Amino acid sequence: MARVGAVIEEGLVQRLLVDVEEEQDQLPLLQHTLRRLWEQALGEPRIMREEDYVTVGRIAGSIDKKAETSSPRCPTRIPPMLRRWNG
Repeated sequence: MARVGAVIEEGLVQRLLVDVEEEQDQLPLLQHTLRRLWEQALGEPRIMREEDYVTVGRIAGSIDKKAETSSPRCPTRIPPMLRRWNG
């Protein structure tokens, strides 16, 4: 399947459909996961692969995986000045 310079493996399409069917209101998670897959895709056209889907955490874990990769940039301690506002 090719659109806008991207190729999505047929197995990935089926896997996305199965994972989205499991629970209601999955569109925001699907959107986030597809964005992560787009960022992972290499080549021209970009190839979105099933193995990258697992790497980004699938539908259920894609936000958690993104948070894990982003957390090193977050401070581990709250600076004293911000503690007043944080409670």
